[in-house]
Amino acid sequence: MYYYLVATLPFLDFAATQEVDIDGFTAFALSMLPEKEGALLLEAAEGGDSSHPFIREAAVFEAEFAAELARNRALKLGRDPGQYPEASRAWVSERARQLAGIEDPYEAEMGTMRLRWEFLEELESGHYFDLERLIVHLLKLQLLDRKLKLTEERGTARYAETYAHITQALKDADVGV
Repeated sequence: MYYYLVATLPFLDFAATQEVDIDGFTAFALSMLPEKEGALLLEAAEGGDSSHPFIREAAVFEAEFAAELARNRALKLGRDPGQYPEASRAWVSERARQLAGIEDPYEAEMGTMRLRWEFLEELESGHYFDLERLIVHLLKLQLLDRKLKLTEERGTARYAETYAHITQALKDADVGV
């Protein structure tokens, strides 16, 4: 089953520009997997707590990286970084420090996504035809989906929407804008 499933997966590249079909992949994989393994794939998709060591390792990395990034951003803003736990992996600390120094929000977000991609590539190592390979594929699809949604047009529209909402709230409160 895994040989067939994995053999049908397209190669994923962080530089990809074509849309991804997370729902299609998930539906196909769930139709082929036993119920228990399908449930684990869905757990990975939701990003919640899991008893599966592979999913847990991905969640630990995400939490550690987010905390280290927050530590470095706090330092940059002159705030106390002590409220955030330090990363146990030196390379995570170093990359978070580098990413916190990037001024352009888009470039910083691309850097964080690239780091996540690199982590998934490392996690995938040695997994060829198993559930773990499918989990990494799904997590990579989620990253690509997010990356492809970060466009200038969407960002500008979101900014305009947020700005309009804030100014309307101020007008409603009769603060004056």
